Amino acid sequence: MIKNSVGVLPLIEIDTPYLDGSFNILTILHESCFMLRYINRSNKDIFISYNGRELHDIIPAQDSVQLLFNNKIGSQLGGFMYKDTTIYGSCVSNAKGSLYISGYYFIAGR
Repeated sequence: MIKNSVGVLPLIEIDTPYLDGSFNILTILHESCFMLRYINRSNKDIFISYNGRELHDIIPAQDSVQLLFNNKIGSQLGGFMYKDTTIYGSCVSNAKGSLYISGYYFIAGR
C-alpha cells in the first residue's frame, strides 16, 4: 500500500544582528511546505516579508509563530507555501539572539 509521508526541512538559524533594518534574505524554500514555524529567540520583534518590500508577518521577541497552509494529505482544499519562495527578514538594530525557521512538506507515494 502506498502511503504519503512528511519531510522536514533542515532547521535554519539566523543571527538577528544580521537583520539590520532592511529586508535581508533568510532562506529560499527547497520544497512546497504545508507548515512553517518561526521561533524568535531574540530580544527584538522580527518582521517577515515574502517579496522583500512589504511587511507580511511579525514574530514577537521570545515567541514563535506557526503558519499552517494545508494539513490534509491529498486535499484539494488549502494550499502550500510554494517551492522557491524567498523569505526575507528585518529587525531593528541592536538585536541579540537568533531566529529559527522550520518547515514540513509532503512526500507522495512513500
